[in-house]
Amino acid sequence: MAKERYGLLPEIDEQTALELEMEVLRFSELMDADSEKARKEVLEEVKWLEKNKNLLGRLVETGITSALSLISDKLSERDLEDLRTYLLKGVLLVLQGINLALKKTREVK
Repeated sequence: MAKERYGLLPEIDEQTALELEMEVLRFSELMDADSEKARKEVLEEVKWLEKNKNLLGRLVETGITSALSLISDKLSERDLEDLRTYLLKGVLLVLQGINLALKKTREVK
């Protein structure tokens, strides 16, 4: 089952993983300093995906929103928004990693 779902995904090399880990740190610092700016950054990327990649952004957002609906009554609105932003950024980082790996694969050919 896992092979069917993920078998075609490219491998992520060490350099790409390190770059994305640095992005996580940068984003966490931005969330601490200016959560509205961080939220805006994430939403702009999601909107770009919606517009340019056949509604991929909507799919990402729908998955996060549905998961958060399970705990929405347990967190404050502020905490939910922060968690939503972090979760969206996490999914975006995975997509970014796949994109970088695909670029490297194409460069090798």
